[in-house]
Formats: sequence, structure tokens, C-alpha cells
Amino acid sequence: MWLELVCQDQVLPPTMTLSTIKSHIWKTGGDITMTYRLRMKSV
Repeated sequence: MWLELVCQDQVLPPTMTLSTIKSHIWKTGGDITMTYRLRMKSV
């Protein structure tokens, strides 16, 4: 995979659901903020 989904500075596995993200990573109230970035190539 060439993209990474990130929430709270943690890279999320592609199989993680929004419910799991909200209960285990995004513990504050309100909307979940997620970003994406290009995955760095391994040398």
C-alpha cells in the first residue's frame, strides 16, 4: 500500500473501523480528524 491513514499521530491499519478508531484512538469528544500521507519507502 502506498498511502497511510493517520489519526492522533498513529498509522491506522486498513482494516480498522471508525468505531474502533473512536473508542481506542480518538478518546476526546467531537469529530474524528484523520489525515493521509504517502508511505515512506523502506531502504
